[in-house]
Amino acid sequence: MCMVAVTAEGAKSTCSFESESRGAYNVTLYCRTIENWFYASAVTAVTAPDNGGVPVEMTLTYSKAIDVRADNAVILNVCGAMAEFLQVPYNRVQDEFGGSFGNPSPMLSGKKAEATKEASASAEASASVEASASGSRRLQEASASAEASASVEASASNSTANVTVQTEWAVSLFVQPDPRAATVDSSTTVAALTADGALAAVNAVTSKDYGAPTVAAATIAEAAVAWDAKPTGASADKAITLSGSMTAAGYVYCGTKKARLLQEASASAEASASAEASASAEASGSAEASASASAEAPKEKEVEWDVMRAKVTADNLKFSLTLPGAEGASLDWMCIGTSLNPNADVARFKTVEVTGQTSTNPKKSAPVTSGSEADSDSALMTSLFAAIIMMVAVFFY
Repeated sequence: MCMVAVTAEGAKSTCSFESESRGAYNVTLYCRTIENWFYASAVTAVTAPDNGGVPVEMTLTYSKAIDVRADNAVILNVCGAMAEFLQVPYNRVQDEFGGSFGNPSPMLSGKKAEATKEASASAEASASVEASASGSRRLQEASASAEASASVEASASNSTANVTVQTEWAVSLFVQPDPRAATVDSSTTVAALTADGALAAVNAVTSKDYGAPTVAAATIAEAAVAWDAKPTGASADKAITLSGSMTAAGYVYCGTKKARLLQEASASAEASASAEASASAEASGSAEASASASAEAPKEKEVEWDVMRAKVTADNLKFSLTLPGAEGASLDWMCIGTSLNPNADVARFKTVEVTGQTSTNPKKSAPVTSGSEADSDSALMTSLFAAIIMMVAVFFY
């Protein structure tokens, strides 16, 4: 807050505030007269000046395999080493998912990977049961499948010479500009990241396991983005697919509500609770029932999103993201696009947010193959017994 005395009619007053580059603020002017009357102006939206800073991408290219997800802890340690080398706060040096030293990105949660493993194990168990119950016809099909697989492997073996072997693995770090500096020259950050001291800081973390990388650095140009084709949802098996396109290179973030999954999982419990609440309302009055319903209602602040991201390049402005869900579930989703900054919170440009609701494919009905086989086997046995009875009858008569 700033207070300035006005000593003459029509005199202007000026106040200065610290702000972040391109920060959005709401401003209100309060006036108090010498008679102690108090007035307030309407709220005015103000955007702070741009200090000229842009993010800088540092690319580390290794000759040994390093994975941005599996080895993310190592990469975040490199981010910490670079922050210390540049003498900036840890949160200004980030990995390509927006995480920083001591603060990994929520997009790297292991829950989705665990769910995938469980689904795979369930599928394998189901396949094993079906195989053991299928009979001789299944064995024949398995034999044919094995022959086809052997043929494919032989073909793949013949074409091995044409496969490109990966010899380089690139890791990107991003240095965000100082948001509170009066002016920022990001070219000085580029020069610092390509200096010998920067490479030494990286090698102190990764050289033992991954060797010494080559280093490159450059500023990132963020272009204004908008939806060229707004995101739409399509049903899939245990998932929905969201697709669309943007007008410029950047990132697209899409997510589904976790709250809806919880509501669907506890639908029967809610129905039971509703019945109990209704009975209670009849016994003790509508006021208590209303209070109970209010207490059980989900709160908007508790809603969380499972978010996935796609990078859109100038060569291909389209995107497609597949988000998992239960069979037959109706999923609320949202998508938003940003300019080419991996940290959505500080990206210079953003699209409007698009929301929707799409259902996954319903649960498939059980296959009738096994039933048909059982009917066929039963008919065969009936025919055999009938033939035996006829033979016995002819023998005795």
